[in-house]
Amino acid sequence: KEAQAALAKADPAKVAAAAGTSEGYPLALADGHEIITSADLLVSHAGPEGWSGVADRETQVALDSRISPELAREGMARDIVRQVQDLRKRAGLEMEDRILLHLASPNAELSKAIQEHRATIAGETLATQWAEGGAHVAEVKIDAAPLTIRLEKAIS
Repeated sequence: KEAQAALAKADPAKVAAAAGTSEGYPLALADGHEIITSADLLVSHAGPEGWSGVADRETQVALDSRISPELAREGMARDIVRQVQDLRKRAGLEMEDRILLHLASPNAELSKAIQEHRATIAGETLATQWAEGGAHVAEVKIDAAPLTIRLEKAIS
């Protein structure tokens, strides 16, 4: 416990530098404690909140893993496309069949995702028209928000 407390007070850069080499030992810490070899020390790197990364020797890579509201809505749209395609399959429609599509959700963020990505959803699902009703219906969840999907084959 005393050695851990002394290590916590030490300069992290100095300790990490010593850990990566076979030189610099023994490493003197506060309160008279010493780290004898690199085997006595386990160094891990922790990034700031919302960042993921790795450090190896003198190289560090960090990625921003935070999800913006715009990116979250794009993910919702992709999940909507997947759910519509699943319903198409269950309805026995062919891959090339054009459809009439209706999407409805009481969730404001999901509704916003539908509006923002309407063209992409239509393009990916071959929806030629947004229409009320539909012969095939599915009640699904997108990020825990309810969504009603209605579709039917478009008449050419």
